Formats: sequence, structure tokens, C-alpha cells
Amino acid sequence: MTAACVTACSEPDPETLADCAQLSEIAAREECRYTFVAPLVGDTKALDAALAEIPEAESRDLLLLRLAIAEPRKASKLCERVTTPGAGERCRQVLGRPHLQTTPRPPKDPPTGGSAPPPREGPE
Repeated sequence: MTAACVTACSEPDPETLADCAQLSEIAAREECRYTFVAPLVGDTKALDAALAEIPEAESRDLLLLRLAIAEPRKASKLCERVTTPGAGERCRQVLGRPHLQTTPRPPKDPPTGGSAPPPREGPE
């Protein structure tokens, strides 16, 4: 058993967002919070309520940044809400990639006959 598992594996699985705060390992706590908050990205009121449960500004901003990366079309609205300078800089980087905020075009159909010139005949 690894050292990380000794701590993390002995803790019960969180059942609510608030339970995530009880996890002693920071990475596990942040991943837990993301798991609960990610499905709320389309519901502004629910997302606001969830973020309000998290007392640390850095943790809220980390969630917003991760959501902005996962949901590039919503990145602008999510990044407006970050409060720490580091998260603001990272959000500027995400927003600086506008190609991620667009819907990919469907592939073009291959050309059909009739538009290509006929093959040459004769000696070569």
C-alpha cells in the first residue's frame, strides 16, 4: 500500500460537496470538489450555490479554471468569476485560444465525379 493510499484509502467516500472538505489530501479534495461541481456548469444558480460552499478562493478559482478548460464555450463567463491573480492569468491563456470556443465544422464530402478533367489518353 502506498503512503498516499494509507491516508486517502482510510477516509470514507464523500457523499456531498461539503464532505470533500474532510479529505486530508489536497489533490483528492480538489478532485472531489470538481466531481460534484462539474455537472452544474450549465446551471448558474446551482453552480453559485456550490461555489459558495467552498471557503478557499484558490479552490473556487481552480474549479472555475478547470471548468473553463473543460467547457471552452462557457470559458468567458466562468473566467469572469475568478478572483485570484494566478487564475486570472490562466483564464486569459484559455480565452486566448478562441479556436477552442467554436463548434468544429463537419468534414466536407469528397468530390464526386463530373468535376475532374477526364484522364489523358495517348503515348507517354
